[in-house]
Amino acid sequence: MAVVLISGLNSCTKKAAEVKALSVEEALTQAPDMVDSEVTIEGLCVGICKHGGRKAFLRTEDERILLVMAGEGMEAFAPECVDKTIRVTGLMRAFVPEPREEEACTEEEHADGEEHECCKHEAKAADVPGIIYYVEASKYEAM
Repeated sequence: MAVVLISGLNSCTKKAAEVKALSVEEALTQAPDMVDSEVTIEGLCVGICKHGGRKAFLRTEDERILLVMAGEGMEAFAPECVDKTIRVTGLMRAFVPEPREEEACTEEEHADGEEHECCKHEAKAADVPGIIYYVEASKYEAM
């Protein structure tokens, strides 16, 4: 009896399996029809939240942002993924945001006096009127 162990599937150092992936543009365009469906999306990671690495931000050619949140049981996104193409698999989700203040984060989150890069990306994702679409990721891989 043979046992095969696979580790590091969530690492930005592993190659992705051959699965048809949507571009970030395609995912944002088709999002209303894919809510609660499993999706695989490939795109440029332009930021990882520095408050634990549980959020990644994928950018389109026209500067729109798709928020990707690490799902329950998934490791945080590796900081090495920034400025690299990653492939994310998970469930497409939607929510209606509450009205936002100009500041994307709370004062407690900026106790160090810095404006965090992830806050800028979150604010950009929240600029979409009405419904915000995001991916609740179950895994990610480097391309």
